[in-house]
Amino acid sequence: NESYWQKIELLRKQIFIDQQQFSEKAVFDDYDNFVYHHFLLENSDVIAACRTRQLDNYIKVERFVVRQDKQKQGFGAYLWKQISNKYPNDSFTIYSQDHAVKFYEKCGFQKQGEIFIEQ
Repeated sequence: NESYWQKIELLRKQIFIDQQQFSEKAVFDDYDNFVYHHFLLENSDVIAACRTRQLDNYIKVERFVVRQDKQKQGFGAYLWKQISNKYPNDSFTIYSQDHAVKFYEKCGFQKQGEIFIEQ
């Protein structure tokens, strides 16, 4: 639905571009046309969203975002639970910002690899 996509786009822009100073190129790419978008609604507003992309032998979770006034209230964990229930037999990977690592660990992810800067 185009109106939901516009709301996801706005949420990503508010958090990743306006607040965290990522470039638009880092936040939006051509994959958005081919991936599965997951989102939570509250009164028709998108309050959390992410996308999943099927790769060779795992699913990559990307652009995971929760509206600032809804953070630390369980909405991100709820969205993650819905995704993991949708793909019960799959493995997942996610690249995380440093400040969000603890959240993903609570969701069952294990930290692997070295810190890197995404260009």
